Amino acid sequence: MLGFLIGAIAGGLAATYWHRELGSFRDQHLPRLRNQTADKLEAAERTIVEGVKKVSTQARTRLRREDASAPHDEDPMADRIGGPR
Repeated sequence: MLGFLIGAIAGGLAATYWHRELGSFRDQHLPRLRNQTADKLEAAERTIVEGVKKVSTQARTRLRREDASAPHDEDPMADRIGGPR
């Protein structure tokens, strides 16, 4: 608890002492950092969407291929749920 109080006091003193510098940093650098962050998030979004599309396409292709090779007169789930119905 004592460490927390000392930290809070030190943080308050630092914020008071460097108020102008902190405000200048906020006004000059944060808009650029926000834009860079937004650009990186958009790039990550594009990468994720492309990956999901690729996996989805591969899964559909595989399912269609397996469906085409499976016999259609039998229920594929029959042996899993207790026999033919």
